[in-house]
Amino acid sequence: MHFPLMETSSSSWVFKFFFARLLIFFLSSSPCFSWRLHSSIINSTIEHQNHTFISEFRVVTRRLLNECPDPNPYLQIEVTPNSNLADEENVTVTISGVLVPDEHDWVAMISPSNSDISKCPLNEVLL
Repeated sequence: MHFPLMETSSSSWVFKFFFARLLIFFLSSSPCFSWRLHSSIINSTIEHQNHTFISEFRVVTRRLLNECPDPNPYLQIEVTPNSNLADEENVTVTISGVLVPDEHDWVAMISPSNSDISKCPLNEVLL
């Protein structure tokens, strides 16, 4: 005996099951969830939590902005103005050579007045 109504509900149930599994997979792999953040990002948030809005990060002392060697041969960072900085001055940072840019990518460049710029921070992560 053949029951077409039963086959339809059975295949509908299978479709809903696989659709739900697929939806859960895509939602759990989204970069928006904090459990997917790299540990260096989470640690940097903890490191800067005690700084107020106006802090030592606001002032960049007069010094040359050194380039940080990067293992990516296509990545280029340009800082303007490329001269000595005043006590308080804004700089423009242009990054080019990103192979797969995304509209949600962002860059933060922080230079506290008392920082040690003799080596690149987190260079080990980039390798």
